[in-house]
Amino acid sequence: MTVHALSVTWAGHPTAFDRMLGLLRRRRIGVRSLAARPLRDGVGRLLAVLDIDAPAAERLVLVLAKVPGVSEVRAHPVTLEGTREVALVALRPGAAERAELFDVVQLYHAAVMEETREQVTLELVGSEPFVQSALRALERFGITDVVRSGTISLGPGAAPEGAAA
Repeated sequence: MTVHALSVTWAGHPTAFDRMLGLLRRRRIGVRSLAARPLRDGVGRLLAVLDIDAPAAERLVLVLAKVPGVSEVRAHPVTLEGTREVALVALRPGAAERAELFDVVQLYHAAVMEETREQVTLELVGSEPFVQSALRALERFGITDVVRSGTISLGPGAAPEGAAA
């Protein structure tokens, strides 16, 4: 099974998001991650990274395009090079471990969001395997909480939001 991302833009219809998720659930499609956000007034975007092959992705594009309120559906294969994930990590390192912690932070190009005497909060950005590797390296420093965004991807040839096409 390959991995494909579906990018769905919807507008105006309050139940469109629920209907899209219902379609995925009824078809028992393996969902790796979901990311949804408003783009502008009444318009939103859903990015679903799914365990489906190309023909199944094409069929799903056709079905989702018929959902009331959906204005655009695109599918593309997901590659590690074209994806990112964000993770926020809270740690409680001991005083003696702080120097070593910041060596690991530098190695993984993590950003220190907040540092107090008791806790350090980091931001990691990279592919899913990169984030997993960083989390394994940080385990010995006392991870107290992790929040991950899930995989996001623009797809080949995608123009940035607001750019002229």
